[in-house]
Amino acid sequence: MISRILTALLLCVALIPVDIAAGQALSLRGSPGTDKPYGRYEPTTRKRLALYGSRGETLNFLLKFQAPSCRRIRFSPLTKSNGTKLRARPELFHLSTIRTHSPSYDGAFVGEIVDPLMPLQRLRLCPGTQGTTWFFGEIFVPYHADPGLYRGSLRIGKRRSLPINLTVWKMSMPNQATFPAYSEFSNWKMLKGHFGTVGRPKMELFKKYTDSMQAHRIIPIKNYIDYPPIVEQRAGPFLDIYNYPSPETSYYSVVLETRPAWAYFDFPTIPYANAYSPISKRYFKAVQNTATALSHTQNAVIFLWDEPRPNDIAKLIEYASYVKSIAPSVKLSVTVPGLPELGKHIDIIVPSLEYFGKYHASFEDYRNLQKMGREVWAYVACGGHGCSGGKPDVGSPDFVIDRPAAFIKSLGWIAAKYDLRAFLYYAVNYGYGFYPARDPWKDSYNFGGNGDGTLFYPGRGAEHGLKEHMPITSIRLKLWRETSFDAEYLNWAKKLPQQPAWLKAALNNLVKSPQDWQRSYAPYRRVRKRLGAYLHTTPVK
Repeated sequence: MISRILTALLLCVALIPVDIAAGQALSLRGSPGTDKPYGRYEPTTRKRLALYGSRGETLNFLLKFQAPSCRRIRFSPLTKSNGTKLRARPELFHLSTIRTHSPSYDGAFVGEIVDPLMPLQRLRLCPGTQGTTWFFGEIFVPYHADPGLYRGSLRIGKRRSLPINLTVWKMSMPNQATFPAYSEFSNWKMLKGHFGTVGRPKMELFKKYTDSMQAHRIIPIKNYIDYPPIVEQRAGPFLDIYNYPSPETSYYSVVLETRPAWAYFDFPTIPYANAYSPISKRYFKAVQNTATALSHTQNAVIFLWDEPRPNDIAKLIEYASYVKSIAPSVKLSVTVPGLPELGKHIDIIVPSLEYFGKYHASFEDYRNLQKMGREVWAYVACGGHGCSGGKPDVGSPDFVIDRPAAFIKSLGWIAAKYDLRAFLYYAVNYGYGFYPARDPWKDSYNFGGNGDGTLFYPGRGAEHGLKEHMPITSIRLKLWRETSFDAEYLNWAKKLPQQPAWLKAALNNLVKSPQDWQRSYAPYRRVRKRLGAYLHTTPVK
């Protein structure tokens, strides 16, 4: 009798749907924004996902998925109460991990850290070995979207769903970013990272990378396939920007053709060691002639000198004066503190944020340079964590993998406080150049930091479930795009006839200096939400 009862009970349990039998084991919760899990820290998740944003903005969110097995995910369209549907679908990625072996700075977590974003090949969420997996999602709000509240959901199985409330504000993101980024993208490193050798350019793959950079509000620099040679014409020397090495791989095709008209474009520099060589004057004259022949001459720039030492400043001024005498139409940019004596010679001052306003030049020095019409940008390289590793936290923003989200999130807010015009990051695919001896998927420790100079991963065909070569983005790229969008809200507020009384205090609480700012992600998001709601009900230019 007892055995028959037990058999019946077991049969009943077997017939119960997995969703119910698993109980709390099947769960889908959401977290708005990009407050990434790090070490033992997990962002707060809820049973409802509330998103807020402007037209033309891409909104990020995280999903925490728990289940005993894979589940198909379905999306219920975002719809207003009057039946209007938002023509937007979330794009989902598996938030994969990278194992670090050395800390980027004293006290950094070492181990599995989320960073690569693998596109979901099928609309299925699968749990990790511990039963819990994180996913990243993004929704682009169309420019034609009608402002208001839209409701939808993500569904897994038959009985679990994550309701989504998306509030679209009336503002529209500008085509010209208020706070864009510029970063080097290397063609030969791309080839090394994907194929292990440098061969003929793969222009389709090259374009996938540069398109992805611009989609994340980063303008490629130093991305020419080869240096354009000097050619003599009746009007003097010019650079061959249309035919060398070929029309498809020429400077014009890869640098200018797909770049926004408002963005800077760079010509190669000549290192100071060769500054006064016989070719130097002819080269800079060719740059001048080429730049003035283009329709957007004012956007031509030369990144003249990277981080000159203090005892090289006199040489820098002499060299800049020499170049300006030959190529007056071209702007000169230098990664250097805002020394007052540079104001007459350098157009774009790019200080590293670790010493901005703290060493070498005061905040007043930078303000005076801005009053002179000089642009001041922000620069992040290896100094924030120590270029040889093991350095105490100096307080500046940082792009290494083993930093919490606020180390990137803070950038747009720092820029707004100090009127920084753009952000310079030295490279996005530096670590590719060491493959196959060292694979960025397994070791991207460079210049004392994990992932330093490497914001993409080489998506190789036949690896990681991929069928073709493609760039794999990182959550750090998504954080950069998000903070660049944040800067737009703060810029809109600056244009108001009268800013809200609370905003200045809120910004000062978030950013006390470029080295002293709020280390938690959530306060930035709260201020953005409050500011967005305010702008939605206020006339904005």
